[in-house]
Amino acid sequence: MEMLRNAKEEELNAIIDELRANYAVLQEQFAKEESEKLAAAERCVGCCRLWR
Repeated sequence: MEMLRNAKEEELNAIIDELRANYAVLQEQFAKEESEKLAAAERCVGCCRLWR
């Protein structure tokens, strides 16, 4: 019974590790997208100033 519990615990820990890694990747992607949006918005504001 102890071995079964240990195996399940290892399996769950592996899943947690994978979820943490996926979360980190998603955070990086989100930060990159937000940075790109901000840069695009700043370029747009700069273009709008030229038209005034």
